Amino acid sequence: MDSFSGEKYKKVESLFSWREDLIFLKSQSGYTPAIGRTFRRARRNLTCRWLNEIRADFDRLYRESELILVDSPVDRPDLARELLRLRLQFYRNLIILRIRSMIGRSLTHEIGALTFAFENLIGYCLIADEEVRRLA
Repeated sequence: MDSFSGEKYKKVESLFSWREDLIFLKSQSGYTPAIGRTFRRARRNLTCRWLNEIRADFDRLYRESELILVDSPVDRPDLARELLRLRLQFYRNLIILRIRSMIGRSLTHEIGALTFAFENLIGYCLIADEEVRRLA
């Protein structure tokens, strides 16, 4: 669980406010629409790779949290419900991000919500892990 960090993803959030970058590119001499299309395509590819990476990390951490709950000597239905709520929130934002990315919309708000859900999952896993260690 120590290998997961929300900071890793928060550092990348600024890459998704690329509307300003495109405006800057358009203001430069020599700009052509082909440059803009290439830029947008590259950012969509970057977004897709980033979303795949955060989803894979989220899924691994979620599986770890499920194992912690199963191994726990104390039944924690409240924590199980909260983890499920976070998973639904995460995937809802992931779907919205994929759609917005495909149609070239701003991603800034949803990126923040996605990383927030990931950071919350890390926090809940740490709480559950600490409880298991304390009770063991």
